[in-house]
Amino acid sequence: MPTAVAVASDGQFFVSDGYCNARVLKYNPQGHVVRVYPQQHEHLSLAIPHGVTLLEHHDLLCIADRENRRVTCVSAELRSPGQYSRSINIQPPGLGRVFAIASVGDLVFAVNGPTTPQIPVQGFTISPFSEAVVDTWSPTSVRFHNPHGIAINKNGTELYVVETSPNRIWKFDTSQWVDMNQMAYVPLEPE
Repeated sequence: MPTAVAVASDGQFFVSDGYCNARVLKYNPQGHVVRVYPQQHEHLSLAIPHGVTLLEHHDLLCIADRENRRVTCVSAELRSPGQYSRSINIQPPGLGRVFAIASVGDLVFAVNGPTTPQIPVQGFTISPFSEAVVDTWSPTSVRFHNPHGIAINKNGTELYVVETSPNRIWKFDTSQWVDMNQMAYVPLEPE
């Protein structure tokens, strides 16, 4: 049962098949499966891959591996098919069950969902290359309850989070978080 899709500029696309098969499928532009993540020889185990995003300029596919409570990134093999490299794992304490991810520039934005009472439901700004969460964020007026989807516009200025129960869409202005020239995280200075 598909949970998310990410489309490359050349028409190849990736589908997270999370609920029954614990895999991600890569399709060519004609809609034929050309790759399955993970393959038997790869040291990659997925437990409900619930979201996918591409950092196409780095040939990197990042996966919201919900029940393993992590974001894992692997080679998208857009430029070099068959050249699988090690995975990058972002799994700090407190990340919780990652429901959705989106990316712009060198950053991945993620939202978790209810995990345990000790882990707040919130958003995360992730740098896959430093394998770290560089910031957390959430609404200021009320808290997230059940984030289930995330999207960001192409220039990185608007981030949207979709929740179920209650059904609502949040819009965040990322201009305070992201350097629009480099699409890299900029820590906020305390006032």
